[in-house]
Amino acid sequence: MKTYKVKLNGKELNIYTTRVSAMPFNKVFDGVQRPIDQTEVAYFVTADISASAIMEITVNEGFENYENRPLEYNLSDHRESNTVRLTIDKPMQFTFEADGFHNALHIFINEPSIKPNGDVLYYGKGEHNAGLIWLESGQTLYLEEGARVYGIIYAKDATDVKIAGRGIIDSSIYRRGDDPKEGSADVFDEMERMGAPVELKEKGHLCSSIVLYNCKNVYVEGITVVDSMFWAFTVRNHCENIIINNIKIIGQWRYNSDGIDICASKNVTIENSFIRSFDDCFVARAPYLTGEFKNVENIKVKNCVLWCDWGKSIEIWCGDKPCAIRNITFEDIYLIRLSYIGINITTWYGSEMSLVENIVYKNIYFNCDSLDRYMNILNQTEKTPIYVNRHKKEMQTVHIAPEKLGKAVGNQQVSKLDNMDEIKSCYRNIIFDNVHTNEESPIINIADGDDNLEIYGIVAKGCDFVISKT
Repeated sequence: MKTYKVKLNGKELNIYTTRVSAMPFNKVFDGVQRPIDQTEVAYFVTADISASAIMEITVNEGFENYENRPLEYNLSDHRESNTVRLTIDKPMQFTFEADGFHNALHIFINEPSIKPNGDVLYYGKGEHNAGLIWLESGQTLYLEEGARVYGIIYAKDATDVKIAGRGIIDSSIYRRGDDPKEGSADVFDEMERMGAPVELKEKGHLCSSIVLYNCKNVYVEGITVVDSMFWAFTVRNHCENIIINNIKIIGQWRYNSDGIDICASKNVTIENSFIRSFDDCFVARAPYLTGEFKNVENIKVKNCVLWCDWGKSIEIWCGDKPCAIRNITFEDIYLIRLSYIGINITTWYGSEMSLVENIVYKNIYFNCDSLDRYMNILNQTEKTPIYVNRHKKEMQTVHIAPEKLGKAVGNQQVSKLDNMDEIKSCYRNIIFDNVHTNEESPIINIADGDDNLEIYGIVAKGCDFVISKT
């Protein structure tokens, strides 16, 4: 196992550890907690800079080769023996890999943090067993650098909330709800004692390190989230006007451990962030566990670095009821590691009649050495189960049937979808703009399990891949 020493302008930085999935992962999902032998240790550091800085990374055990990812950053570096010196000229998130991706070092460089005034719940340096942190309207939660806060953050029906700092929210004290673990707490018991809505218990294991539930005007900045028992960060049940900036998510090693899930909400911006998850890094999903029909719309994800150990890096997912997911932009996204699917759009059975429209993928960069599929557009039915062992060393290249391309759906039909009238699922106006892979001419895979999908207006420009019409 590799270990590190890191200095910034001559000052040694604290190195944090967390458990991550061991890659490559090639196990069938069995719905319970993962064993420890399927994991490994990863490292991370965080630091603020206000001007150009010199970072020194020393690998204590020595190494032959190294990479800084994303490769597109082209960081200026110089090696002397077991130490690599890098020039850091702006805030960024990147990963240092010595002799491959095992025990990688994740580096989070931030702008200087400004401590807030007003109604502030403050956690200073050191370890804090906080449990459920329930934020009210107008409140600010600040985690100082060096603070490791064990618990979860929760806000319901709140407005004008801020979560900021350079500290860590660590949910390792909680077991996954459907798999008891000796010596750990049940997050749902704790939430119920505090008065959280019972609907959060619908799925037993559904909870997150950060939960925003029907909230408006929320700003989250700078903190690091590790070891969530399920999804790391959930924006759900009609949230509006949410800004997530410079958040770091790592240590997602448990089953279903997504990064950020936007559920039945709108007007959400995610930028300048890093996500390493076992399961999906980012998901826009609707309506899924909302109890009512609600769309997802007006989402922007920009300048983010994603590492996905097994699931899908970028996913749009129509859940258990018909819905519309629209007006979503992914821009300047760097996929530095993944083993399964890069970009995914799925209509789940039960969500027939759903609409996915006005989706833009712009300036997307794949750094991946091996994966199953770059892109997957799927109409999922009961006849085509999702959780099967489909990992392959080579990428699957399934052609799009000609009748599935350029098939127009009338405006009248599409408008009916908002009124839940029965029509087929529809994907329209999906733009791939400057998407770069590291394979020669991969092909978008579209699979339609029951011929219940209409596809119109899929465009690729300035891309390394092709859309097959044969």
